[in-house]
Amino acid sequence: MDDISGGEFRRPWADRIQDVECRVLVGTWNVAGRAPVDSLVVDLEEWLNFKTHPADIYVLGFQEVVPLRARNVLGVVENGAPAAKWNSLISRCLNKPRTTMAPDAWDTLRWTGTPTTLEQRHGSQLRAMTPLRYGRRQRDEEVRGFFGLNYACAASRQLVGIFVTVWAKVKMIEEGRVSGVEVFSVGCGMMGYLGNKGAVSVSLCIEGTSFCFVGVHLASGEKTGDEARRNRQVSKIFRRTAFLPRLHDRVFPLPQTIMGHE
Repeated sequence: MDDISGGEFRRPWADRIQDVECRVLVGTWNVAGRAPVDSLVVDLEEWLNFKTHPADIYVLGFQEVVPLRARNVLGVVENGAPAAKWNSLISRCLNKPRTTMAPDAWDTLRWTGTPTTLEQRHGSQLRAMTPLRYGRRQRDEEVRGFFGLNYACAASRQLVGIFVTVWAKVKMIEEGRVSGVEVFSVGCGMMGYLGNKGAVSVSLCIEGTSFCFVGVHLASGEKTGDEARRNRQVSKIFRRTAFLPRLHDRVFPLPQTIMGHE
């Protein structure tokens, strides 16, 4: 039961709530079908503001990571290479090496995480991962020690041209402060279901509070009826997004809908 003390509204558990400072950067970028190249690392550093104000968690949404040609939209060719390359560039930006590397050393780095595997493993609690592999003759243990990774990929999903990736500090993942990660995608483009338009939603728990981040790409245009079409697509995204049942701390159920999050 709620109570009133000294004219102030109070919850019975208010004394047990701790204020935790957590810096989250959320960004979106329509790359217009352009392939990610190594020179974009500089642009990423400016966009993420990593050098001056590093965040604890980065939530990045991309649109048109592949050209929206019929073969891509219809799934004739499943092309996850752009997402993998973007993840590799992001990791290079967030996980600068502690020691000096040869100028060509970064060229041998490759993203090795598998999105579906990450999502399966992260159902209850995230584990620290090493998404980079150093292409020379060093053991994995030496590689991890050499880089001293600060951030790991918590979630990553591509739906045709829509791509959402979430990165968190490794320490937060190891301590269970980021948990309950679940990803759901909804296509609402051609024929009402294809992924040239739609959304990728990420549900997760940060410091005990549920969050939902939604990366969307909706119908364009400023003609009569275009706005109504976008609103219908948003309605479909809200209605059809359904996360799997999960528990926080093995007790509290996490939301299964977008609007159910805190």
